Amino acid sequence: MLLLFSLIKPHSVNRMNSLKFSFVFLITLLSQPVFPAAVEIPVLLRLSRAEQVDTNGCNFVEEITSVIYKEIVAGRVKLWDSPAKEIQITGITLQELEKNSGTSFTAQEIIYIYELWQSSRKLLTSSTLGFNFSNKNPSGEDVAYGFVEYSSLRDLFLRTRINTNANGDYSSTYASYVNNKTYNYNIIQFNGKVISDVNESIRIRREFIGNQRFNAATFVFNEPDRHISYTVENNSTFKSDKSDASIKLLSEVESYLTENQEIFYNYGGDKILSYFQKNLLKVTRLDFTEIWRKTGDSITMETRSMVVFVNDSALSPISMREMIKMEIKIGEESLAEFIRKKQFSFVITQINSQKIGRKDAFLYYKALVSADWRRLTEYVKDF
Repeated sequence: MLLLFSLIKPHSVNRMNSLKFSFVFLITLLSQPVFPAAVEIPVLLRLSRAEQVDTNGCNFVEEITSVIYKEIVAGRVKLWDSPAKEIQITGITLQELEKNSGTSFTAQEIIYIYELWQSSRKLLTSSTLGFNFSNKNPSGEDVAYGFVEYSSLRDLFLRTRINTNANGDYSSTYASYVNNKTYNYNIIQFNGKVISDVNESIRIRREFIGNQRFNAATFVFNEPDRHISYTVENNSTFKSDKSDASIKLLSEVESYLTENQEIFYNYGGDKILSYFQKNLLKVTRLDFTEIWRKTGDSITMETRSMVVFVNDSALSPISMREMIKMEIKIGEESLAEFIRKKQFSFVITQINSQKIGRKDAFLYYKALVSADWRRLTEYVKDF
């Protein structure tokens, strides 16, 4: 299948004054299904780092340049001089280009994505062909890094989670972002026509996409999920039923480890206390990691691990399965049931890849239980 992307001067759209792309592809799409009733439309997308927003879960331009750069430098992905793929640029050559031009591949402001779109009444699909990378040196001159085919990234993107902030789904992969178009973009070429106006790009998206979602049949939206890290401490400053419950939790874990010295030492206790110091064992903190999932207004919590701090030093992580085997009781409840109910004081320290400051921890918890999960950061900022 011969696909022709016409010669474009992107500076008419993105102010990159001298940069030109020659979009000539000879591509055999052996893995793509055939849709006789639909026509494949070549589309060129422009993504700006500055135009990515928190509600998308991450800055896609930052994330994708970072992961692709690592693959190029490691020699696992080929960087070509252009979409025509005439000359390969090695990772060493790329690093030399960065050094000589005073630029950074991972600090690009604009990237371009080449795609094929198809639309029918019931199905909207896209096939990503590749990415073009460039930058400007300190003098404002264009520096072209080159082109990477999506086919060389597909397996990596399918299996690798993207780093998301509190607004993004923890289970999202690079592939789901690419295929669901979970980023801000403008169309600068559509079906051979140069799109030089943002309003025209918006009109095309409205008319061609409408209320449909790209690749809905193959990349379904799962239940929203968040990777939550929180800590439980012995905080007696503010007395309450929940703070008392936290102290009770710490006490019961401490009693269990004191009575089961072998388990304590199996999790690295020998690095903290010798056998002759066992009576000095004091649990000062517990750190938990969990996956929270939201279905409608209901939240389910799956505990993944617990780290016990003895005398302010961490033991090895304990999985939920191992925690259940310990048969620790807090009152009449098992440790797992007690943790699930969350009737104790805790401080959220991280949501996905986003660190949470102590002053914002309560507001993020409040946002998780009452706000739109796509706007957690906005909820906290506007509170």
